[in-house]
Amino acid sequence: MVKLAKAAFDAITAHAVAEYPFEACGLLVGVGDAIAEAVPCINHQNRYHAKLPDEFPRDAATAYFLDYRDIERVAEEARARGQALRGIFHSHVDCGAYFSAEDRVVALSGGDAPTFPDFVQIVVSVESRVVKAARAFCWDAAVRDFVEVEIKEG
Repeated sequence: MVKLAKAAFDAITAHAVAEYPFEACGLLVGVGDAIAEAVPCINHQNRYHAKLPDEFPRDAATAYFLDYRDIERVAEEARARGQALRGIFHSHVDCGAYFSAEDRVVALSGGDAPTFPDFVQIVVSVESRVVKAARAFCWDAAVRDFVEVEIKEG
């Protein structure tokens, strides 16, 4: 289970709607399983797709790319407040809120276990600028895969 503050959920959904028809992305900040803040970030996928289409064959309608500088900045700001990075959120455009095979590849960073195994991954479905669903996924070391976990407002 992940506890998601209402303000964090509202920030996620507002960013997802604003970025439509492209995927939105951002970082989750909090302590333990409590997410206090969602920090919207720029999806750089279109920029990389335009410059390196062989390496980035998908555009931002079906993929996201977080800049490591955003990750470092948000992590540093969180530490200064006694918090930590707790996960990533992104949206799916005109399809369901599921953890896709591509999401798994990105979360595993080319390995067989995530670099950040305690991160929660929140996926929001946006259809025609309306949020349809939000689901959370966490790494389960026993099954070596991401499994859905309950989102509790908190």
